[in-house]
Amino acid sequence: SKSQWGRSSQYTMYWAGGQLEIDIGQACVAYDSPKAKVGEWLCYTLVNRAKESYRLYCNGQPMELAGSGSAVSPEATPLGYLILGGAGIWQNRVGYHFRGRIDELLVFKRALSGAEIRGFYAMGKP
Repeated sequence: SKSQWGRSSQYTMYWAGGQLEIDIGQACVAYDSPKAKVGEWLCYTLVNRAKESYRLYCNGQPMELAGSGSAVSPEATPLGYLILGGAGIWQNRVGYHFRGRIDELLVFKRALSGAEIRGFYAMGKP
C-alpha cells in the first residue's frame, strides 16, 4: 500500500497476496501474473505510454489489471527514485530487500512496441 510511503514518489514492484503489484508515483496497481517458481526466469517490462497509461508485460505478453484495478496515467506520475532490489525509503534507508537475482535491467528513452518487447524476451530466454 502506498499509504505507508506518504507523498513520496517511487517505482517499485513486488508480490502481495498472490498478485504482482507495482507502485507508480502515489498509486498502487495490481496485475494478474504467472506464479514465479523457484529457479524460474521471468521477464517483466513496464512501458510508459506517454499520455495513455503504463503497460506491463510478462515474458513478452501484455498483462491485465487484477480485479477492479485502474490504469495510472504517466502524466500524473512525478519523477522519483528508481530503486533496484528493494522498496521504499524510510529514515534514509532502503527496505524490503529482494531475495533473488536480477539478471539484466534495460532503460530506454522511448516506449517499446509489443513486438520489440517480445523480441527482447526471445533473445534473453534461457
